[in-house]
Amino acid sequence: MAIDGVSGIYGNSVPYGFKTGTTGELQDQFLKIMLTQLRYQDPMEPIKEQEFLAQMAQFSSATQIGELNRTVQATLQYLIAAQSNQSLLSAANLIGKTFVAEDEAGILEGVVESVCYHRGHLMVKSGDYLVPIDSLIYVGPEPEPQVVEPEPAEAPEPATSGVEVEEDAA
Repeated sequence: MAIDGVSGIYGNSVPYGFKTGTTGELQDQFLKIMLTQLRYQDPMEPIKEQEFLAQMAQFSSATQIGELNRTVQATLQYLIAAQSNQSLLSAANLIGKTFVAEDEAGILEGVVESVCYHRGHLMVKSGDYLVPIDSLIYVGPEPEPQVVEPEPAEAPEPATSGVEVEEDAA
């Protein structure tokens, strides 16, 4: 369990309490304090058994809390790394998709070429631009190339000689 010092007038740390360290170091410090207390106690009023047991219980609790703190810190670091990896893998699904992003410079459109972390932020790369994933406002499939087919020319009307031919009803 880390115990920070009190800041002095000039910003120097003024240490107090136990030094932080391993459980073995804390136990050694506690035993030294306990032996010093026993050595210099008033012989007319020796330390009472209840006080001694209370101090032992407090030390045991402090040691267990220190171990718990180290375990929680290690677990937290693992979870942060796992979340970071999961975010990167999820963002990899954006590769090849069209995006629209908005930032202080305006609207940027492009196709996601890759994803990366840059200065602690998840980014998508498009051309020469790195865009924070938080600024994306649209992500969709890459647009299909539009095929423009020429309009068919109007078929010429059959040529006539200008004389209408009537059919006989015979």
